[in-house]
Amino acid sequence: MSPEENKSFYRVSPIKTSQAGIGARGIKMPIDILLGLPGYATSGSNFPGAAFNLAGGLSILLRNHAEVASKMLAPHVWAPGLDNSSLAAFAESPVNGRLEPFIYDTKRLRVAQFPGQAKQRRKDYEIVHFCGKITPQGKLLLDEQGADLSLESLSKALGASRTRLLIFDAIDQQSFDNAASLATLAESLGLAILRVHARSSAARDEYLMNVYANLVHNRQLVEMTTPGYWYENELQIELTYPQGSEDTLNFNRWMAALEKRLVRAESRVERISKMEEKIQDYSPVLHTKQVTRLFSEKIREAIDNSSGQLRESLETLRSIRHTTWDHERDGAAFLPAMAEAARMVDHATLEAALSLPQSGAIEEEIRNAPRVINTNFAEDSGRVVPLEESLQAGATYDLLVDIGPRWNRFPSLLGENAEFPEEAIGELVSEEEKQQGWFDVEAVFVSEQFSPNLVSARMRVPLLAIGRSIPYKGQSQELADRPGPVHLRVSAPQTANKKETLRAHGRLCLYYGAQVIQSAVLDIGIQRQAGLVQETLNSGLVDYVLTPGFRAVEETIATRRLSENGEAVPVKVGLMLNDDLSGSHRLLLKMHDAQQAETASLPPAWKSYDAGMIQSVLERARSILVNPAGQSLASYNSESFLLDKFKDDLTALGKLGAELYSILLQGITPGGSLSPLAWRKKFRSALQPGDVIQLARAGSVPSAHIIPWALVYEIPIEPGHSEKPFKICRVVDEQWDKVTAARKPAYRQQGFAACPYEHEHETNVICPFGFWGYKYTLEQPLSALHSKGWDIEPARRVLADIPIKVAVAATEDVPRKSRYQAHFESIRQAVSAEYLPAGLARERDEFRDSLRAPQIVYILCHGGKDGKVTTLSIGPRDKDAKHTITPDLPGNWGEHDYIDLEKWEETRPLVFINGCYTTDLLPELTLDFVSAFRDLMVGGVIGTEIEVTVEFGYQAAERFFEHLGRGAGVGQAILSMRWDLLNQGSFIGLAYTPYAMSDMHLERSSSAAPSPATPAACISNDR
Repeated sequence: MSPEENKSFYRVSPIKTSQAGIGARGIKMPIDILLGLPGYATSGSNFPGAAFNLAGGLSILLRNHAEVASKMLAPHVWAPGLDNSSLAAFAESPVNGRLEPFIYDTKRLRVAQFPGQAKQRRKDYEIVHFCGKITPQGKLLLDEQGADLSLESLSKALGASRTRLLIFDAIDQQSFDNAASLATLAESLGLAILRVHARSSAARDEYLMNVYANLVHNRQLVEMTTPGYWYENELQIELTYPQGSEDTLNFNRWMAALEKRLVRAESRVERISKMEEKIQDYSPVLHTKQVTRLFSEKIREAIDNSSGQLRESLETLRSIRHTTWDHERDGAAFLPAMAEAARMVDHATLEAALSLPQSGAIEEEIRNAPRVINTNFAEDSGRVVPLEESLQAGATYDLLVDIGPRWNRFPSLLGENAEFPEEAIGELVSEEEKQQGWFDVEAVFVSEQFSPNLVSARMRVPLLAIGRSIPYKGQSQELADRPGPVHLRVSAPQTANKKETLRAHGRLCLYYGAQVIQSAVLDIGIQRQAGLVQETLNSGLVDYVLTPGFRAVEETIATRRLSENGEAVPVKVGLMLNDDLSGSHRLLLKMHDAQQAETASLPPAWKSYDAGMIQSVLERARSILVNPAGQSLASYNSESFLLDKFKDDLTALGKLGAELYSILLQGITPGGSLSPLAWRKKFRSALQPGDVIQLARAGSVPSAHIIPWALVYEIPIEPGHSEKPFKICRVVDEQWDKVTAARKPAYRQQGFAACPYEHEHETNVICPFGFWGYKYTLEQPLSALHSKGWDIEPARRVLADIPIKVAVAATEDVPRKSRYQAHFESIRQAVSAEYLPAGLARERDEFRDSLRAPQIVYILCHGGKDGKVTTLSIGPRDKDAKHTITPDLPGNWGEHDYIDLEKWEETRPLVFINGCYTTDLLPELTLDFVSAFRDLMVGGVIGTEIEVTVEFGYQAAERFFEHLGRGAGVGQAILSMRWDLLNQGSFIGLAYTPYAMSDMHLERSSSAAPSPATPAACISNDR
């Protein structure tokens, strides 16, 4: 009778589970296997035959591979009833009558604790094999005195041990039946459970030997555990596993990773060889020392040693990957060697690749011509205008822009201040673009004096440093026949009379996707006659650089990973406040979506803005956010007064936010032929919940020009439209409690990316999901500006110790000291913090000393003005200078070595300024301290821009650090914090603004040794 006809003694129970478990990741060798033998299993007269000899069985299986056996399958034994000599004798005892030379070191078999026991040191066991009993209550019996492991304890222990397969080898029928309860572990942990009960030790040994043999032969889980039909009367077997995890013990993923690693090394060899060929092509014109400097003998030696091993390793790996394994072919035996070969070759080729000359070195040695932005105006004849010559008023010119070696025949407006951030761009591009060897940049010129006011054109930039950019033909996807500049066609402004001379200004931006990677202002002389010489030269100045380079190859600025396990998403929209020295200010807006061709082609747009209007809206936002509806709770009489006020507040904020949206987009002028109305419609429809919007400031935009971006409300509102009164979206009544105005428990776990009734949103609908601050991820990166001597890349991570070192300065002017202490204890636990100083800094010198080398800086303070100087107040509320921090102090401390600047550059700390309970807190305060801390190479600054009460200030910081500690990036942590507060009926989360990259996150140092965190008892107001 075939096994397919009768398998009643072998049951397979696949179950559905949402828990992927550790099995979702590929397994690696060695596979650690723990055999658990409680004392009662080893004390009987029929021992050792009563227990499966794991070490002996594996010795038999791997007898031909003694030299690599421990690198393949590593047995461990928990047997508290056996002394060392008894354990060694058991390990060397026959397995089903077979006794082979022992290949494992018996001294290393023993483990002192079974997973789940007290004081057990965490150890990964891919397979846990327990031979013993289980109680009717589902508890694993560890000894006859009653010590046991509950299902809950066992679940935690196996989860901590990252176990993939639990084998329960029942020593009696009752335990086999009781072990049915173990099936719940498959659902909760995503691991497989194999229950076995044998009527004879011979049948058990033979079956389990086959199971482990099938493991070595890379069998699927069901095939690995399937018995022969001849065991029908000897065994009871049940396999329970999560559907989709049949390959949890396969090596396929590991082999794929090994192959990928070897292919990556192979790619490096090819790349290094091509680099050598390139350098050799130029060798006739280079000195011998130059060739040696560019490509050393050490690199050549590494490649020669790696190439042969690479080919052999790849051929062997690909052969066993596509071969059905059996005991003769011994496919698994090659894998440890493959892993070691992959590691060594990967290391050698990586070291060689890192020794290759950087692009700057190649430019210097080969062409001595660094790649720059070249730009200047050219006449219709093609003549480029000299810097000392003014443009003719009303005449038409082409603004030429390219990226490449510095022009040697024509003058460039940017001159020495034109270094292009090539290292950053090399990391900006996608993998596909890297393979093709180029990336696209869009040049945008905007000016209120030249016409048209906005022109743009695309160019393709080669990755090779010696290459010059190639323009696209118009708006088509077709490239020009040869490298050269793009032509931005503009007309110079008119002058009032023949003698008048004026200075015209414009801004040139280079975009990668939706992000401005570099921006410059142009200053040009205009006169009525052509060819006139002027005293002031035409010139340009680069005043915004997003990033000059990257230190980590894997991190790119093209995408953001907003949470630890989230997908990488691109920046969808870029908005830049800027000026061009003309005295006016404007907003430049660019949208890009690589997945949607229509959106990707949406041209950039611009509009000037009224600084006075922005200031007026900001002042109203400051007062409205504190009490949006402007009414006290006493004026509401119904039972649902809290929800009634919540709705009134929501309406007031919506009206203000809609005004902001109108200020931003009404009157906007797109480039190209698209009408403003069509552009706005496409812009609105293209934005999707969760999109990343980047906000930037370039040039000399005053710090008073603060736009509360989080308050922008995108659902159309017409306050004077009598036929459509304001209507609260029904999501509010459904999800917010009528009495408490807090979000109902049933909805707390719902996603908050989009309103479920978005299809009902029409004019004058008020909904929380209409605010940018609740719908999108907003980031305001710290610009590198134009100081080439110390420009730094934008921080993507805070390199933190365990525990995280947090410098804390705190005001004492707060009510309820117990809540004050609980606040700092909450933050300490959220990020596993060690406070510097332990008792919190309340004086300036204490705070200065805590800034030596922190990873987070948290300031709970009052903010205000002392004349024209912004200040932060800590300690008691008085005028004493020792309790006051001004923006100049961090720089002074860094200059005089109180601050370890090298450590700050390595760590890139995050600064959180929580200005609570003060009406003197102005938006420019935050910006002043942003600039101050930026000079110290800080990673990001978070600040409040309006009055915040103490309790909500506490909650905002606590929720933010809670999400940050769980792996969220700064943007996602701010967004989640805002929703946490909104779920409590408060809009105050909109008052917090992050000046940082949205995916900046905590990265724990793997080499950091844990140390005791600051105890809560140390946090006190008592001196």
